[in-house]
Amino acid sequence: MLHEDRPLVRLYVTNKYYYDCGMLLMTSIWLPTDKNNLREKLKEIQNGDEKDYIVLRGETQFKCSIPRDLDIFKLNDKLNSLSEEDRELLQIIARPGDFSLTRIVDRVLGKKYIPEIRLTEKAVS
Repeated sequence: MLHEDRPLVRLYVTNKYYYDCGMLLMTSIWLPTDKNNLREKLKEIQNGDEKDYIVLRGETQFKCSIPRDLDIFKLNDKLNSLSEEDRELLQIIARPGDFSLTRIVDRVLGKKYIPEIRLTEKAVS
């Protein structure tokens, strides 16, 4: 099963220039997705510059904050690299506190989530 079939994050994204001018041109994007799909979704709100967007809000299956200046392409790459176990760990790590989405994903990818388990594994092996 592809990760794209089971999205983790839904972002509501708008064109930064239009938003600053008081107009709202928005699209929603489910992540992880294919890079081409991501580019196509962003084309719906862009007028040339691929980075001319801001994230107004987002929805996840776990508690986290989502920064407005989020690099969606970088996050998408990271989410695509998560294993099934990593996807489950996102849920666990997010429960104790309110972390940023990128910080939670980085912690899972870096295997920096539960020090007690790592110490136990070293003692057993």
